Parts: sequence; C-alpha cells; structure tokens
Amino acid sequence: MKGLESGSLISPRIIFGVDSINGIGGIALEFGRKFMLLTDSALERAGILAKVTDRMKGLEVVVHTIEPHEPYLEDAEGVAAAARASGCEGVIGVGGGSVLDLAKIASIAPMNPGPMEGYLGRGKLLKKGLPLIAIPTTSGTGSEVTQAIVLSTQDGVKVAIWDPRAMPDVAIVDPTLALSMPPSVTASSGIDALSHSIEALMSKLANPVTDCLAVESIRMIFGSLPKAFARREDLEARYHMSMAALMAGLAFSNSSLTAGHAVSYTYSHRYRMPHGAACGLALPYVMAYNMPAVSEKLARAAEAIGERAGDQFEAGKRFIARTMELTRMVGIPLSLREIGAKEEDIAIFAKDLLEKYSRLLPNNPRQISQGDALEIFKRAWEGKPFP
Repeated sequence: MKGLESGSLISPRIIFGVDSINGIGGIALEFGRKFMLLTDSALERAGILAKVTDRMKGLEVVVHTIEPHEPYLEDAEGVAAAARASGCEGVIGVGGGSVLDLAKIASIAPMNPGPMEGYLGRGKLLKKGLPLIAIPTTSGTGSEVTQAIVLSTQDGVKVAIWDPRAMPDVAIVDPTLALSMPPSVTASSGIDALSHSIEALMSKLANPVTDCLAVESIRMIFGSLPKAFARREDLEARYHMSMAALMAGLAFSNSSLTAGHAVSYTYSHRYRMPHGAACGLALPYVMAYNMPAVSEKLARAAEAIGERAGDQFEAGKRFIARTMELTRMVGIPLSLREIGAKEEDIAIFAKDLLEKYSRLLPNNPRQISQGDALEIFKRAWEGKPFP
C-alpha cells in the first residue's frame, strides 16, 4: 500500500499513507512551536491523542477536548474563545468531522473577530486563519480537505460557514487511526462518504475533475465498506475507505452537495440519527427523483461497481438498488417508517425542506416544488424509490 503526498489549488497539502502520522512533529514545526490541539474525549480514552502528542516532542501543545457530538453554534463560540485566549501559533484537529470543523473554528477565530454566527454563509471570513493541520480518524466527512464548517442551531437547523479561508493547510490521512472505529461509526461515516460522492456527481456544479473523484470514490466504497464494517482490523479496507472519503471530500468541496443532505436534515435531529445514516436513508429517493437529469451520471457509477444494463435508465436504477443493498448491509434504515416517522410527518418534512434547508437545493439538477418534495418524502416513508 503506497503512500501519497500532493498539493493543488483545490485542496490543502495532503499526506496520505499508513503511519503517516509519524511525521506530525516535523510538519507542525513548519508553522510554529505552540499549537492548540482539538480532539474528543473518546479518542483521548482510545489512546489516539497520545499517538499524536508523543510525536510532537519539543513543541508546546495545548489540548482542548470536546464531547463527541455534532457541534452547535454554542460549541463554536466556546472553541473560538479558547483559541483567541490560547496564544497559539497554529491548530491541529484530530478526530471525525465534528472535531475537524471545530478545529477550523479555532483556526479562523483569532483572525476574524466577533461571534462566529456572523460568518455563516459563503465567503464572509475577513482573513485566513492560523495554520491548520487536520488529522481525520474516521472515513466519512472529508472535512480535512473541505472549506465547509457545518454547525447546528439548538433546534437542529444545519448552518454552515463556507469559505476557502477555512481550508486546512495540511491534511494528514493515516488509515491506522481509523482502526478503532466501531461498526456503527464505520457504517455511518462510510455511507456519509458515499453520499458526498453521489451528490457531487449529481450536482449542477460538477465538472470532469469532480466527476472522476466521485466515481472512483464510489468504486472504492462499494469494494471496501463491507469489509471494514465486518472486520474492524482490516487495514487494507481502512486504507481504501480513508482514500475514498478524502476523494469524496475533494469532489463535493468543489462541486457542492445537493438535495440528499438537505432532505436528511429534515428528520435527523428529531429522530437523533447519526448524520451519515440520515444521509444514507435520503439518498435513494433523491437519486430516483433526479434520474431524468442524471441518468448518464448514475449509469457511469453503475459501471464503476460492475453493473451492466441495456440503457442508461436501467443502469441508473440498478445503481440505486445496489446503493440500497449496501446501506442495508451495514445496518442503516432505508425508510422513514423504520425510524418511527408517521405518515402525517411527510408534510412537515416537505415544508422544512423548502423553508429551513433550502441552501443546497439550487445545486440539485432538478428543481423541487412543494409537490415534488411531498412525493420524495412519501416514497422515503414507504421505502420505494420508484412508483
């Protein structure tokens, strides 16, 4: 399994490979000597924090530990205050997407005054943040190579800071750090990465580069997620899942996401679903709705996982069926009924989609009307992507 080091205009400097974390000390030294290190308490207990700090001898490390949950605006303000008071020269994030998003907050806060809420939206940061090294321990969000910081309000509305100034400077992706993930986290994070790839492929902002990244990520996930889910210590499967999540992050960071994530937001908070699992439930129904506009794209994805069909539409339908099979295989529900939603909730979900979670809808390849939204949620409640 060969490592990789690269850099480009669409990504930070990427250091990828087994045991690549061993170089963290020298990489950090390029930016300074005092660092704020964000992680969560579960990773500290698992010994992953020590695996990083033991390789930073001679550097001053101020550890800021958070509890593992999806971050709220209040969490962001707390981290921003700690970063501004720390006097650190750089920031290191070690964890899943929530930790890495808060590490981005720690990076930008000292250089961008005031409440973080004021920077919600696209391109509102005033300055680039402190140097940021992102070290993922899950294979899902791709946050180590994106410009997005996703947060939640107290009532569960997803909001985001989306700005190239929030991009990490270095991503160190070491598949060995993902070996500690339990099956449930492997499943949710892996399906999140799959959602990123498929939505990037469907996006109106997709281009040939993001398409290549998305399709290859899809191929890797179908080949490796079942193995990683079944055998936690399968390093080869973890290697390919780490690469797939990174590629998916590069894809959607440059083409954006679509209605799949927006649909998932309507019920994930209410039913306390992990983010990736909520996305996995939504995905087949959004793909089916988008089929008239993206059948060629979905047929290309089908071919990447070995599916052949007589025409693009049939190939796309086979790809949706295979996506549902994979999602079910890793224990993620595939209908709103399974999570306890009532049929009368359909109208609430449709209204919320168009009013609370509309920020991603302009990138969807088909416009979604009120009637369309009702139909998408009706199919998701029934568990049938097609009539």
